[in-house]
Amino acid sequence: MRKPLLIYILLVFVLTYSIEGLVYLLGGLQAFSIIASLAMLLPAISAIIVWVIYYRDNKFWKFFGLRLGKIKYWFIYPMLMLVTLIIIYLISYIIYPNQFLNSSELQHRMKDTFIFIPGVPALISLLIPLALNLTVGIIFSIIAYLGEELGWRAFMYPQLTKLGLTKGLIIGGIIWGLWHLPLILMGHNYPNHPILGNIMMILMCMPLGIILYYSYIKSGSIFVPAIMHGIFNQFSSTLTIFSIKESQFDPLIYGSTGIIGIIILSIIAIFCIKRMKVFGKKYSY
Repeated sequence: MRKPLLIYILLVFVLTYSIEGLVYLLGGLQAFSIIASLAMLLPAISAIIVWVIYYRDNKFWKFFGLRLGKIKYWFIYPMLMLVTLIIIYLISYIIYPNQFLNSSELQHRMKDTFIFIPGVPALISLLIPLALNLTVGIIFSIIAYLGEELGWRAFMYPQLTKLGLTKGLIIGGIIWGLWHLPLILMGHNYPNHPILGNIMMILMCMPLGIILYYSYIKSGSIFVPAIMHGIFNQFSSTLTIFSIKESQFDPLIYGSTGIIGIIILSIIAIFCIKRMKVFGKKYSY
């Protein structure tokens, strides 16, 4: 690996682990969730620091993919991500429907929110927070998602693929997964599974990272994977909050971060790798 890449990896891990370690000492995610969320900006901050030191002769906007790119992919790939998530949760429901709230339970849970509309069917009630989080939620959180994508997909992945496309993408997923380690240890995504949770996070980050990187090189815009990243997070968290029974839900198996999600994402990732090899181009600096 080249020196700039090694410095980037070291910098982003030191900053992230230090801040999230402090969050843990001060009370954990429940007390300092906002501070922990700010860690999403650290990959971008680290990449920008390395850019200033090593790459400032390259135009900042072009270097980080901060352009419109191919507009059609702003719609195509986010929609495909949404369809993928629907399939993942539909399969999860078919395999074990008891982990999801029934209509009356869903209505009861929705009563505690400001978006509850009396008399509206349960499914429609669920679509309201989904729609809000997939639009307004992503708009307000786009800086955070760009924070990750600028660091991982725009900076790290193109350099890692110089080691070989498949090898670089797998290493990238492992690094990205390990970056989440402090959060997973504090119960993020996999409550009560600190060790297995980290293994699953790495297994999930590998195919998801490939899919997001594919969308970046195809669209030419870092905004596209940022939006897709937002859809992945917002859709999954919304369903978890509003429609899933925590006592019945096993995050190691079901949903977007479980085995079911990993299998489906991996199938798509394999297709993406094959397509990238067909391109016959090097998407690196």
